[in-house]
Amino acid sequence: MKSLDSSKSSAKFLLNMQVCDRGPSSPAPFASAAGAQQSATVANPVPGSNPDLLPDFLVEPEDVYIVKNKPVLLVCKAMPATQIFFKCNGEWVRQVDHVIERSTDGSSGLPAMEVRINVSRQQVEKVFGLEEYWCQCVAWSSSGTTKSQKAYIRIAYLRKNFEQEPLAKEVSLEQGIVLPCRPPEGIPPAEVEWLRNEDLVDPSLDPNVYITREHSLVVRQARLADTANYTCVAKNIVARRRSASAAVIVYVDGSWSPWSKWSACGLDCTHWRSRECSDPAPRNGGEECRGTDLDTRNCTSDLCVHTASGPEDVALYVGLIAVAVCLLLLLLVLILVYCRKKEGLDSDVADSSILTSGFQPVSIKPSKAGISLLIPPDAIPRGKIYEIYLTLHKPEDVRCGHGPCCWDWAGPVLACCHRDAPAHPTLEAGACYVFTEQLGRFALVGEALSVAAAKRLKLLLFAPVACTSLEYNIRVYCLHDTHDALKEVVQLEKQLGGQLIQEPRILHFKDSYHNLRLSIHDVPSSLWKSKLLVSYQEIPFYHIWNGTQQYLHCTFTLERVSPSTSDLACKVWVWQVEGDGQSFNINFNITKDTRFAELLALESEGGVPALVGPSAFKIPFLIRQKIITSLDPPCSRGADWRTLAQKLHLDSHLSFFASKPSPTAMILNLWEARHFPNGNLSQLAAAVAGLGQPDAGLFTVSEAEC
Repeated sequence: MKSLDSSKSSAKFLLNMQVCDRGPSSPAPFASAAGAQQSATVANPVPGSNPDLLPDFLVEPEDVYIVKNKPVLLVCKAMPATQIFFKCNGEWVRQVDHVIERSTDGSSGLPAMEVRINVSRQQVEKVFGLEEYWCQCVAWSSSGTTKSQKAYIRIAYLRKNFEQEPLAKEVSLEQGIVLPCRPPEGIPPAEVEWLRNEDLVDPSLDPNVYITREHSLVVRQARLADTANYTCVAKNIVARRRSASAAVIVYVDGSWSPWSKWSACGLDCTHWRSRECSDPAPRNGGEECRGTDLDTRNCTSDLCVHTASGPEDVALYVGLIAVAVCLLLLLLVLILVYCRKKEGLDSDVADSSILTSGFQPVSIKPSKAGISLLIPPDAIPRGKIYEIYLTLHKPEDVRCGHGPCCWDWAGPVLACCHRDAPAHPTLEAGACYVFTEQLGRFALVGEALSVAAAKRLKLLLFAPVACTSLEYNIRVYCLHDTHDALKEVVQLEKQLGGQLIQEPRILHFKDSYHNLRLSIHDVPSSLWKSKLLVSYQEIPFYHIWNGTQQYLHCTFTLERVSPSTSDLACKVWVWQVEGDGQSFNINFNITKDTRFAELLALESEGGVPALVGPSAFKIPFLIRQKIITSLDPPCSRGADWRTLAQKLHLDSHLSFFASKPSPTAMILNLWEARHFPNGNLSQLAAAVAGLGQPDAGLFTVSEAEC
């Protein structure tokens, strides 16, 4: 009997569930025994309630951000409501993920329901890149359903690198200042605030300052108090980022005070007046006042004594004239000696400049800077004397010319060479050669064709030669792999009292927009303590790739536990994110070990000097002239300059050679440039001999002719 009642109850239960499932607004995915029982119960509203009311949301889900890996909570509350379920991105949330609270409104007697769910980072990441992740509530009553507003769930982040950082400025008093700042990309967008010497800049308290919509800090009129270090700070709910500080210096140019009154007339029949550079005085590097601070004039008064010139004055004047004549004669003698030395100049050695006269070939290569200049014979008219110099300007442009060297360049010059241009570039795998008939300024500009491009960096570790304090600094330099960059760092470290503590390493830095990271490991805690507060240091990608910043380095500061500690053993890692890396195993005595000093001295030695005369070119002049005379005329058998260009692998420039009066001379010039300073004459001789010229002795000369 008991079992029978149970079966009847079950039948009734199933019947109610089926009726509820057939309702047009019931959520089919959540039809369950418990849900059906609730629907059947609520189908008969309590006395006094209105059965025709649709659910009304008292609390709707709102947009939220997921910070790190913390799930977010979404809440819905509706009345009257018999069921509430969440739907996220078109899919119903499982019933077991809902936390439900039921209640009854005291005044109306209507049933109310509150539902909560958690949304995790993994759920949002599943649809990342397809669409935004959203959730909304669907509430049921006996009269129908109601949907809430959509709540969007986004993963919050804030990148590390600023898109634009403020730059240092020097401005005059009352001039406007604009410090741009573009914060890192982030969700939600970062809020920007400015710090002046670590104090918050509040435009509401200072009407002379305001922040634009683009987050730039604007100072309407610069004051002396505005001289400070300014830092752009970006923050959102995830993190707080600081830009590099920009030093702003407000300088004041000096101005003269009014002239004082004229002094009394003195015994020398003059009086004077003065003024001071104090209205205002120059400050913070401002210009000094121009002009004199003392003014004198002749005057007459009772105190002024007029005396005739005596014999002593005449003797003084004669002596001064004699000294002036002697100095003038000495100057003329020096000029004559200098000119004669110029005329008798045969060869000279210089770093980047040289005096040369007509007919003599010239080769100049500044000390291991990666550039060179070759001037072939007859390029300079006979009898003319020029001072030729070749300089490497730090913003990656090379200038060559004659006359005095000057640096007042208006700005960078970008030249594009075409067929009719006075300069012809030849780009090869390892070098670029430029033929020019006029000296001037040249810039080689390029960019990577793919992310496979990489720069060769040289990594050097320096530390103090002598350490008198407990702190010990290890400086890790990241340089371009050129000898001049190495030489500059060596000179700097000599001034700082540093020494090389490890053999230099090469690192290939990829064009991948990833920063360079540096870290120190395995420091013996019983002897040393690292003062690095983070796990690694970073050098931004653009600081390395642009190549405009000198002496890029990071410093690791270690502290000795005891002053007697002298042995240091640790590891320094340098790597690019998703790129190449190097590690240094440091194990040396900081007071005695100097084993790497000789290696550094060899690497930083000077390069090839400038050469003038027969030694400047590998091909003897007479042999060169015979080759040109023989190969310039066209030959029916093909034994002319075109065949020579093919044998020397220069046939890609035939049209350029053909446009010149002597194509063979241009081929030999390019061969000299490609093989400077160590030319392989045997290769050239084999190429000339293979042309099949009938007169083989045409390309040989005696030792006397050379």
